[in-house]
Amino acid sequence: MIDAGYTLVAEGIEEESIHTRVRELGFSYAQGFHLGRPVAFDNPPGVSTRQTRAMAMSSPGNP
Repeated sequence: MIDAGYTLVAEGIEEESIHTRVRELGFSYAQGFHLGRPVAFDNPPGVSTRQTRAMAMSSPGNP
């Protein structure tokens, strides 16, 4: 993979073979049902309300 200075996310990872392939291609980030099911933003499992607010405040697009 050519490093053009972008951060790329491989989406649609629904089985281990796809996850393995995107790692081989050099993706640092991936998302999909194989890696984790969607959760409600206001109540992610294992994350406190305080941590959720901190994540929201530090997300790209939020000043």
